[in-house]
Order: sequence, then structure tokens, then C-alpha cells
Amino acid sequence: MAAKEMPAGGGDMASSFNGSTVCFGLSPFSVPSTAMHMSSDPGYLSCKKKQCKKYSKGKCLVPTCSGTLTFHVINIRTDIEFVYFGGGFKTPCVFSRSGPISFANPNQPLYGHISSVDSTGKSMRLTWVSGDMEPQQVQYGNGKTLTSEVTKFSQDNMCSSALPSPAKDFGWHDPGYIHSAVMTGLEPSNTFSYRYGRL
Repeated sequence: MAAKEMPAGGGDMASSFNGSTVCFGLSPFSVPSTAMHMSSDPGYLSCKKKQCKKYSKGKCLVPTCSGTLTFHVINIRTDIEFVYFGGGFKTPCVFSRSGPISFANPNQPLYGHISSVDSTGKSMRLTWVSGDMEPQQVQYGNGKTLTSEVTKFSQDNMCSSALPSPAKDFGWHDPGYIHSAVMTGLEPSNTFSYRYGRL
């Protein structure tokens, strides 16, 4: 992201703040993954949380307003950054940015998905991702345990085209390792429980 830094002293930024945006993306920040306008917080626009950062002769020279936004961030095992800016994506003016924020457990097994293997209904494939390249386990039914097969793909495996692609050219993040195991001996129309990961 080509960004213009806000000049020291900045001047009156009130008009810029009304169109300002907070977004987050991979660290170091280059392409936003998600963005949200500050207009999502009505208290910010009406300046309910007003403060003065600089006074002169009892008069406020630099008033500020604060607001709150909530992002749902999933564990992508890559550091992320939050950036507060105005001017839109084409001519952004960065007001503030966080440092890199790491996930507490980047190797955590995530996004378990079961799918049918055949038409008998007696086998199901469990697939999940993890930052751990070592095989993991699945426990299911009455104490059955399986070890996962592990695969991986990289940015080089993605297709490219004449137009820049988020999968190949920008915005890429490592998906981690794909774990898979087939649970067998299941009975159709019955409930079973399972857990997966480093057990």
C-alpha cells in the first residue's frame, strides 16, 4: 500500500476522519484483508468520546474523538497488522498502525471438515489444517485412533493469469499443512464423536 504519512501537527483532520477506515492485513501490511469504516460506530461520528490533545491559553487546539470497531479475526498462522487511514484505498493517508500481532497458537489444528468417502456411509474423511508438519491423530468412536496423512501446497502451485491474482501475485499467506484421515467402521444414521490434532 503506497501510503502518505500525516504531517506533524496535521492541521484540522475532522473532515478526513468522517471517511476514515480501519483495516487489517498480513504483516508487513501490503494488501488489506478486511476493512471497516468508522461510520460503523455512531458514537465516533457524533464525537461522544471527545478529548483535547493540545491546549493553548485555555483553548483546545487539537480535539480528538475515539471510536470502537470489532473485527472477527481467524487464526491464519501469519502475523497481522491493523491500519487506520483516510483517503480511500487509492490515495491512503495513514493516521496510525499497530505493530505486528501474532496468534497465540499458530500451529493449532483448525477447520475440521468431514466428507463422505463412498456411498456405504461407513467411512468418512476428516480433513483439517495446522501449522504443524508432523502427522497428527484422530480419535473417534469407541477409542479408535488414526494417524493423519500430511500434504501441502505453496504459492508456486497457484495458477497465474494476465491480471494480478491474489492467490499468486499478492495477498498470499501460507495455508499451513493439510491433514487427512479416513474414519472407518461407522454405522449409517448413528452419531459418533471425534477429535483431532496432536493428541
